[in-house]
Amino acid sequence: MSAIWGMIDFKNADVNDSYTSHMNAAYQNYTFDRLDTASVDHAFFACCHQHLTPEAYHEVLPFHDTVRNILFTADCILDNRTELLTHFPELCKQTPDARILYECYIKWGQKLGDFVLGAFTFAAYHYKESYVTLWTDHMCHRSLYYSFHDNILYFSTLLSPLAAATNAPVCEKWITGCLATTSADMMVYKDLSPYEGIFQVNAAHTLTFSANKLSSHEYWTPLNLRPNLHFASIEEARQHFLTLFTDCIRSVLRSTGNTGCTLSSGLDSSSVACLTASLFREKNQDLYSYTSVPLPGFSENNSRLHITDETPGVQTICRHYKNIRPTFLPCENKDAFTELERLVPLLGYPMKSGHNLTWLDEIYRTAARDNCKLMLKGQFGNSTISYGPALTVIYQKLCDMKLFAAYRIMTDFGKNYHVPRKKILGFMAKEFYQKMLTPSLKEVTSLSSPALLKKHNTMGALKKTLRSSGGGQMDSRKQRLSFLFSPYSLTQLGMFDTSMGLLHGLLIRDPTKDKRIVEFCASLPVEYCLCDSYERGMIRSFMKGIVPDEILFDIYRRGLQSADYAYRSQLLWKKQKDTILTCIRNSELPRYTNRELVNTLLDRMYSTPEKELTQQDFIKTNVLYSCSLFLNHINDL
Repeated sequence: MSAIWGMIDFKNADVNDSYTSHMNAAYQNYTFDRLDTASVDHAFFACCHQHLTPEAYHEVLPFHDTVRNILFTADCILDNRTELLTHFPELCKQTPDARILYECYIKWGQKLGDFVLGAFTFAAYHYKESYVTLWTDHMCHRSLYYSFHDNILYFSTLLSPLAAATNAPVCEKWITGCLATTSADMMVYKDLSPYEGIFQVNAAHTLTFSANKLSSHEYWTPLNLRPNLHFASIEEARQHFLTLFTDCIRSVLRSTGNTGCTLSSGLDSSSVACLTASLFREKNQDLYSYTSVPLPGFSENNSRLHITDETPGVQTICRHYKNIRPTFLPCENKDAFTELERLVPLLGYPMKSGHNLTWLDEIYRTAARDNCKLMLKGQFGNSTISYGPALTVIYQKLCDMKLFAAYRIMTDFGKNYHVPRKKILGFMAKEFYQKMLTPSLKEVTSLSSPALLKKHNTMGALKKTLRSSGGGQMDSRKQRLSFLFSPYSLTQLGMFDTSMGLLHGLLIRDPTKDKRIVEFCASLPVEYCLCDSYERGMIRSFMKGIVPDEILFDIYRRGLQSADYAYRSQLLWKKQKDTILTCIRNSELPRYTNRELVNTLLDRMYSTPEKELTQQDFIKTNVLYSCSLFLNHINDL
């Protein structure tokens, strides 16, 4: 893997030395093994190499094809390289991934996406024909940003260096959307970034640039997938899934060091870890796992619905798989605020999930110390392998006029969970009214300026997303696919994984986000989500005998990440309060916020005893602090 950046001046002017020096300096803040550059005809390309696979040592990037007159650079790792090599007998088994990708680009052009699997972005400059193409992979595993103005194209894997080098101002519309909610979601407007004039390339897209012209093409459209995958039995479907999912995991297990994973007691990370450990056991190899746990002294016990400390579940998995080497991280003396001052400028975003950011940063730092070069996770599994709200299954059957099937599913599910049909129908009626007929934002706490919300119609955009995006308890087929392939979540996930990997010298991969798994899950009839009449039933049924039953059939409870969020911040608030509140009073921030609401909050945060401050108090303050740090960073550029 690598980070790529470059510029092409279609006015035929010389390469801007100031730009290249700024980019060189900015990328020094990240972890890579070597930097190579190349220039040709008013273009400059760079590649910051990470030697994370054996083949990466031999990468020649940027690559200058003097026969075809193409300058090429890429950030890529291929998951089907063995299959791809059969198309190119002139290449050897040790051929680096980017060279294979380049040959695929030459052979298949715009149809490249039909053949290549993996995590990749690349840029190709056809300098005799004077056009450039930028590509992203199917699921936006890797981020790629660009700025195109005054007939000059700039591109970069990372956002912050590009913003600094081009002196980009803040994007008012993006910040307004970011502050519109206190959720972890930052993206409200497609394509936009926090910087004016800088955009992120969406998943499964190729952009073509020439003088005064930009065209966009989406080469893969999963929203058109149909539920046409049928099996003779559940067992046949299970075997197909296990073969596919194991292949997806096996295909990413190339590394020059150890392999780690984030592991909770949840269904998704457990599935990834157990299958990986099984593969490693055959090779007498260990899997390093990392689990965030609450601080000692956190007294809230597990409830009927939530698991606040996932240590026992992880220990259960480790008893079944002796080659998992677990590490439990309490992240002492850290909370949602402590790492933001360091990370916000490096990520280039005002991160709204400071609580998750802190322990993920600690996990990746610890894994890097353990010489892990590859980190696995199962974050996307809620959208794929463990998707399965019961109301969604019943609702879609009703929409298809499969009334008897809906009745049977409702009855069997109700028996498992001891819920009568009448109550299930009541839940469905309430969900239908609230989300589909009258989507409401009454419960949304917006920190944005009312004037800016009106100017950019932000609440209208949020309401439209709420109606169509899916991810709720009762989704139509269209909403379910929108949830699976949301450009907002994919670009945000790709940005975070790419940035954190480059900060810590790791490759972060999620097999539950593999294109093959996405297509499989989207092509199954919806009733598979409720196998054996259990919510998230597919993964519970298909992973029997692999994931311990104690994990699979804890049907009422789910892990609660950062359960000690408020407790941590209460402990540290007296020490941090003055620094945080002073930063929030940044002169730039009031322009974007609801001043009355923010002033009331700041007064409360200043004068209220820390033990009386709630989690919501800290969440809102955390969002404001992150945005203040971001605005300060822009002013310092």
